[in-house]
Amino acid sequence: PDEDGDGIPDSVEGTGDSDGDGIPDFEDLDSDDDGVPDATEGADDSDDDGTPDYLDTDSDDDGTPDGEDCNPYGDEDSGDGCGEIELDPAADAVIDWPGVDQSAELEITLDNVGDGAAAGVVNLTPAQPFVFEIEGGSTFVVDGGASVTRTVVFTPTAEGDYSALFSAEYSPNGASPDTEVVSVQISSSSAR
Repeated sequence: PDEDGDGIPDSVEGTGDSDGDGIPDFEDLDSDDDGVPDATEGADDSDDDGTPDYLDTDSDDDGTPDGEDCNPYGDEDSGDGCGEIELDPAADAVIDWPGVDQSAELEITLDNVGDGAAAGVVNLTPAQPFVFEIEGGSTFVVDGGASVTRTVVFTPTAEGDYSALFSAEYSPNGASPDTEVVSVQISSSSAR
């Protein structure tokens, strides 16, 4: 049986109250009260300290509590990059082309509030390098507590119907399934 439906059997969780909230672990959806559900943390022991993740408030023993950790089950030596991608103009905006041989800009900023490095990449669909320039390059790594901005300059070289989608993404520790992606559409008025 699994009374609280968290995927951890009642026989494993037991009748104790690990976080002292008056709810026994086998009925408690967050047995260690770290803000991460037991169903997410599971019964593995990521840092091999003898305490299963659902009862461990720092599952990878990296000094960052699970509730604040972008990669709470990662390598304790890797640190954790934790950030937010912002586009200016904002994500989901549509930017009109500025006109033939005239330029407009899009700024992409990654703020990393974590302790470890976070990697980012700027993508363009379809790729049109003769029209776009990304100052500083399309890929970047930012250290914990720092931020980086990339400026995308786009200059139409001819009349016509154009449509391009910029997206920017970052990954904690440079490689993680927890990737955040934002995008902005750029198009000529006749292509909208």
